[in-house]
Amino acid sequence: MQFANRARSYDPDADEVLHHDLFVDLLHAAITRRGGTYVEMARRTGYSTRYLKYIRDKERPVPPAATLERIIGALPHLTEREARSLREFARRATPRAAPPGTTRLVVDPAEVAAELRRLLEANHRMTHAQVLELSRQGFREIQAGTTRALGRVRNLLVDPGTSAHLAILLCNVLNVVDDPGEALKAARIAQLVLEMYAERTERRDQHLDALRVESLRAEGMTLHNLGQDRAALDRYERAEAALAAYPRDPQRTYIALDRICALIDTRRFRIGEVKTLAEEADRACDQGRFSDLEAPLVILQSRRKLAHAYVRHGDLKPRTERLVLGSLERVKDVAFAGPIHRVQLYGTAADFAWARGDRRGWEDFLDTGLRTATAAGLEHQAHKLERLLAGPPPGRGCTAL
Repeated sequence: MQFANRARSYDPDADEVLHHDLFVDLLHAAITRRGGTYVEMARRTGYSTRYLKYIRDKERPVPPAATLERIIGALPHLTEREARSLREFARRATPRAAPPGTTRLVVDPAEVAAELRRLLEANHRMTHAQVLELSRQGFREIQAGTTRALGRVRNLLVDPGTSAHLAILLCNVLNVVDDPGEALKAARIAQLVLEMYAERTERRDQHLDALRVESLRAEGMTLHNLGQDRAALDRYERAEAALAAYPRDPQRTYIALDRICALIDTRRFRIGEVKTLAEEADRACDQGRFSDLEAPLVILQSRRKLAHAYVRHGDLKPRTERLVLGSLERVKDVAFAGPIHRVQLYGTAADFAWARGDRRGWEDFLDTGLRTATAAGLEHQAHKLERLLAGPPPGRGCTAL
């Protein structure tokens, strides 16, 4: 994405700060992934723990190319896409002269807004697609379309709502295709645009407030995918606080479901907190905050996530089995349940099978999930399932998908 410095009139300082923050966050996530520590990283690289933490705390500039390559080479779980993002963020964080000229909108804002509407319709069809190949094609179409639309805009503040919505949509699809570095960048761009517009106008706009919440949710999910669940929970708390003026907004329910995902991947979580969040989602459906098509999917997700929390908490009582088996049966009748929802459900069922010592069931559910994810173009989920099938962590099954 080459649109980071378009929010301002070529303000290189803002662009450098943005990319320095992205570099530090992505590097920290890579170092601490799967229980990694800075002490281990210091041993692998030969640099001191203090130096690495100076980089993390931005008390040192982005390391030069040779140092960066040495660090990248010592990260055992870094993907090629993440390595590419680290190099790009480091390059963009380096001070440079501002390009000549001023920014301008090179196309009619109405054209970009129309493209956004088309992409949102495609995203809806793809998310709930029953034909897996349509889902795969849809993700690629949205990724290309949002990147192209944002590339045509030279001043994102001319129509901040459209610009932010495009960036959020791009963040979400980049998470699906397993490019978390660029996804994090897209979410931060959306927030930057909305914050700068708010500073200029000093007035409240419900549509832009809703987009601000969506951008925080998108960043939270990206941080969750990077294994930074405490940071993800912070974004969800900020998103909920931003909805203080809108007590019946349906996004409150989605935030509750997002929080469950992050909670169950933390080392210690309270099952009572998860139950409260799941009940909040059920109550929103009972109060009619969702349509007749949406409500069954919300209930399915709350049941599935509650079951996953029970499994991760070591609770294998009959109620957990009823939740898992009931969700597997119910998903067939939920019209809006797309491939990503089915893959997540297979992951929960696999976790339950593993916890009960059913290795065959665990493999069967993961294999079904992998075939579904691969056919639908869900690269993030497919890569995670591949790693698990290649060698599960001792004592644990599938992490939340």
